[in-house]
Amino acid sequence: MEAARLALVRLIPGPELSLTDIFREICRTAANTVGVNRVGIWFLVDERTALRCSVLYERDIDEFSEGTTLSEADFPAYFAALENRRSIPAKRATSNESTHELSAAYLYPLNISSMLDAPIFENGEVIGVVCHEHSGMPREWTLEDRDFAATVSDAISLKIKAAALIEARSALRKHSEITLALNKAESLARLAAGAAHDFRNLLTIILGCAGEIQRTKHLPDDIREMAKQIIEAGERGAALTREMTNYGEREAESPRVVNLTEITDGVVPLLRTAVGPKHQIQFERGALVGKTFIDPIQYERVLMNLVVNARDAMPSGGEISVSIATVDCREAGRSGKYTMLGVSDTGVGMDVQNQSRIFDPYFTTKPRGKGTGLGLAVVKRIVDRAGGSIDVTSAVDHGTTIRVYFPRIACDA
Repeated sequence: MEAARLALVRLIPGPELSLTDIFREICRTAANTVGVNRVGIWFLVDERTALRCSVLYERDIDEFSEGTTLSEADFPAYFAALENRRSIPAKRATSNESTHELSAAYLYPLNISSMLDAPIFENGEVIGVVCHEHSGMPREWTLEDRDFAATVSDAISLKIKAAALIEARSALRKHSEITLALNKAESLARLAAGAAHDFRNLLTIILGCAGEIQRTKHLPDDIREMAKQIIEAGERGAALTREMTNYGEREAESPRVVNLTEITDGVVPLLRTAVGPKHQIQFERGALVGKTFIDPIQYERVLMNLVVNARDAMPSGGEISVSIATVDCREAGRSGKYTMLGVSDTGVGMDVQNQSRIFDPYFTTKPRGKGTGLGLAVVKRIVDRAGGSIDVTSAVDHGTTIRVYFPRIACDA
């Protein structure tokens, strides 16, 4: 442990050693020194209502990942413990008063039996936590283990200060920008949902009156046809208001550790029914995809929206490719291992201008009356909440590929 402490001191931020590089080396050193399989560095975000993983190291496979987000609403006792205690030494994490809430969603799926967590401080305030996660038989944490965990958290704090918070603040600013955009979208959604509710009441009256007119005997044919058109337009409006109302309501979420390949396997038969016989779905399963922390129902919603969009881009039929794979991202502000969901079509494609707007609420490239412009907005909101990101590749008449990157929380067992 003394050798490890000295190694931590020698890590100095600079042009050749970024803060992320230092965090990775701290996690690797801590895992090897304490003898645990997983060490992660997490920071408080979203006005201290969530923890976002900056670096997660898996010792067995010597790999890193990032981006997973835990919400205070799901684990209030754990967040309270971080605010009030120097460390959380949980021999039996599934029954410890501070960590037991994590059992079903996080501990059991990852085979974590014991946890040793130390808060990270900045100017006397908790800004995050370094987590040591032990698998196997429950482990009693010694006084030396606890002291070393505190040393690790202090080292992280010092490295942040030494780097003048440039990289850390940049990452937090980026997340704050995403959160701000998300909050704006949700405010717009709530406004739209309120308007949709009132409009739906008006449509009920319109549809009722039009139905009465259509049922009147001895009507001229042209009047009956007009009534029919009113009803058809009203029904389209009713469908749109339902979409707007659903978009505006923030659904309760139950994120947990899941295998996206297994979920996709179960959904593909439903997708094939949804797209119809003119479209074929090819599902490519990557080997050892790993695990992701997300609400499985929300993931299914992402997949369904992307596949239906791909179908609509090929009105004459065609093949839709769905793939799941583990990727190592080292570009566009990402680093480490991610689980990637890819959905591709060979349809009409999009120009650059349309690509820049496809996630805007109520924007659609579909013909008038054929789309609400909410499907991809919903996808973006779900992916942002999961700590992920989306890339779009498209060209007019050459199809579209959408890749969704979800933070990987663990490798496959």
